[in-house]
Amino acid sequence: MAKKKIIPIFFAVDDNYVMQLKIAMSSLMEHASKDYKYQIYVLHTSLSNESKKTIRKLERRGFKINFFNCEPQMESLAKKLNVRDYYTMTTYYRLILPKTFFFLKKAIYLDSDIVVRGDISELFNYKLGDNLVGAIPDASVQIFDEFITYVEKALEVPHDQYFNAGILVMNLQRMREIRFESKVEQLVKKISFKVAQDQDLLNVICKGHVTYIPLEWNTMPLGEKNPEAKLIHYNLILKPWKQDNIMYEEIFWSEAGRVGVSEELIKFKDAIPEERKEAEKQGIEN
Repeated sequence: MAKKKIIPIFFAVDDNYVMQLKIAMSSLMEHASKDYKYQIYVLHTSLSNESKKTIRKLERRGFKINFFNCEPQMESLAKKLNVRDYYTMTTYYRLILPKTFFFLKKAIYLDSDIVVRGDISELFNYKLGDNLVGAIPDASVQIFDEFITYVEKALEVPHDQYFNAGILVMNLQRMREIRFESKVEQLVKKISFKVAQDQDLLNVICKGHVTYIPLEWNTMPLGEKNPEAKLIHYNLILKPWKQDNIMYEEIFWSEAGRVGVSEELIKFKDAIPEERKEAEKQGIEN
């Protein structure tokens, strides 16, 4: 009997996002093809033992969960990088993957604010050729004129080619060949990316070397509802555990209930002052 092919999948998380990660991971496992095995890597710098224990409980046949402390790899890079608003340093962890995981040719990177509705092996199996990443155009950039102006004028990337870095199929072998990490270090010395940070950086480096994947693999709660969504990404402030009346919130809460974290997340949302919720809404409008 032939050995099953292994699909490596990366998440990045801190202790504040463990419940969301459990939802993302569990939904991925529920829909994944049994024709493969899955190595899931959780990137972190200071994840508590309690958090690791609760995440590891999700392990099941065909799925192995590994924890990787990337603090040594991030130490020198972190001094040169910006964080702002709801961004944290975890958003940059994906940048170390090509060099650090030198034994992998290809991998999936996923943000934790997602619910997976399709078979993740389908995403992994998109052909990348010599392109650096497989990615999905960012829906928010297509909708807001200000974002369109920013990516085209400041980054010199056509707005319909600007991708969201929360869902990536990464050609790690090709990224090593072009010395990706060196390019990152050179670029952050010249430019301070303050809008979408690592996403802007990735779009600049990967420009012209992207395999574009259909929108159903990174469906955001924006525009028209997509019944064919294979992965829902609660991007920006469009998060059901922070705001009411978010598109696809019923899917999120169904998954949260199945994993056993819905009550805790509802308490978290109810504890957020209304003025803060309103301020976040205004932030997007501004």
